[in-house]
This record gives sequence, C-alpha cells and structure tokens, in this order.
Amino acid sequence: MSLPEGPKSPDILQTLQWIAMPFSFIRRCRHRYGDRFTITLSKRIGPIVFFSNPEALQVILTGDDSELLDAPGELNAVVEPLLGKQSVIGLSGDRHRRMRQLLLPSFHGERMRSYGQLIRDITEQVIGGQATGQPFSVRKAMQKISLRVILRAVFGLNEGTRYQRLEMVLGALLDRMSKPASVSAMFIPMLRRDFGPWSPWGSFVRDRQQIDQLIYDEIKERRSHPDAFRTDILTLLLSARDEAGTALTDPELRDELMTMLVAGHETTATALNSS
Repeated sequence: MSLPEGPKSPDILQTLQWIAMPFSFIRRCRHRYGDRFTITLSKRIGPIVFFSNPEALQVILTGDDSELLDAPGELNAVVEPLLGKQSVIGLSGDRHRRMRQLLLPSFHGERMRSYGQLIRDITEQVIGGQATGQPFSVRKAMQKISLRVILRAVFGLNEGTRYQRLEMVLGALLDRMSKPASVSAMFIPMLRRDFGPWSPWGSFVRDRQQIDQLIYDEIKERRSHPDAFRTDILTLLLSARDEAGTALTDPELRDELMTMLVAGHETTATALNSS
C-alpha cells in the first residue's frame, strides 16, 4: 500500500520542524500536499499519515477495518510518558476495540450538546474577569476556558482544593509540554534525565506525579461514594462495562482522563494557531 505524498527532507529535519514549529510545519504540508500527507519523524517511529478530510476522519474513527487498528508501534513511546500505557490512542486490535466501546457512550452527540451551556457559562466567567479596555492574552484565556470545561464536564469538579490543585498543576504541565525543550524529550529518550525539579524532565516528572495522585484520589473517592445523578464523564466511565461485564481499572481511567485533558488543550492550541 502506497502512502500519501509528503516532505522528502531528512527525518531529523522534519523532527526539528515538528518540535520547534509544529503548526507552521503542518500548515505548509497541508498547503503543498492537500488534506492527506505523510511525514517521517524517525525510522524508529515510522511514517505518520495526517488526514483533515471529514469523510476520511469518519472512516478512521468509526470503521471496523482491522487494518486501521494495527499496532501503533514505537509512536507509543512518544506519548506514553504523558498519556500512559492504557490510553485508547496507544492501543490496537482487540484492546483498542474494547476501550473504544467503553468510551463511545460517554461522548454521544446529545450528551456533548448538553455541555453547551456549561461552556458558555465558563467562557463568560473567564472573559468577564478581564479588565475592560486592557489588553490580555487570548491564548491564556482560551486555555483557562478549555481546562475548566474539562474539569467540570469530565471530572465533575468545580470547587475545592482538588479542583484548584488540578487546574494549577495541569495548566503548568500542559504549558511546559508546548515548549521545544519538553517536546524534544518526548521524541529523544536520552533527554529524559531527571536532574532535579528545575530541569525540564525533572519538572515534568514531578508535575505528572502530582496530577496522577490527584486523579487517583478522585477516582477512589468516587468509587467509595457513587452518585447516579451525576452526569460528568468520569461518572459514566466508572459505570461502563465491556461485553464480559468488566469495568475500567484505575490505571485505564487515569490514562483516558489524561488523554481527554491533553486532547482538549491541544484542540485549543490548534484553533488559536490556525486563526
């Protein structure tokens, strides 16, 4: 099977462009090659094909063709430090199908539309906090909106110490992961050296540990005090069962929650860099 066209520059050059200016790099590829193209970041990871055509995305996201679920290979090693080993993004075959079946009911179209008022309220709250007539960072405001929406809609949190800690530490971690030094460590394993809290990887590790503890504490509390009237996604995932009647484990829940957080953050970043 032939892959779509893409840049012919050396792998290392494509990797450096991806790390230093990912949005500009992808826009140039899209402009030159159309709505599907292939980039190669390293021979270890292999070629990565990008699609933007809605019909193609629908086939990828809803199709049952097993060829679309081949093992992601070494690409998992790039996202695993952040998303974990159980994220649906990094799974393949039967494990991917099982996880997708468990997750999809929580993202039904009608349920997603029900969060419209929540998104509107949080947006008005964040924008209303800006001083009238004074310039402000649109990026920071948008990221604050997306993070608060995720904490409310996904976690069902809107107040309390855990909510405040998650908002602060998640914001710091996601901001750090948008910087070239941190992204480089994701693609180059030898850079993953913990030289203390002030080193790029050391800061990442400590933030991730704090986030993991907060997420596991929330999962434990919600398992101990179930509430059938809650409508957040975490509540729905806690009650989800596969065909064998098996529930999601705590590590699986943690990894899917992190995937949603990162996806929400990156969607905001993409929208800002595309406008």
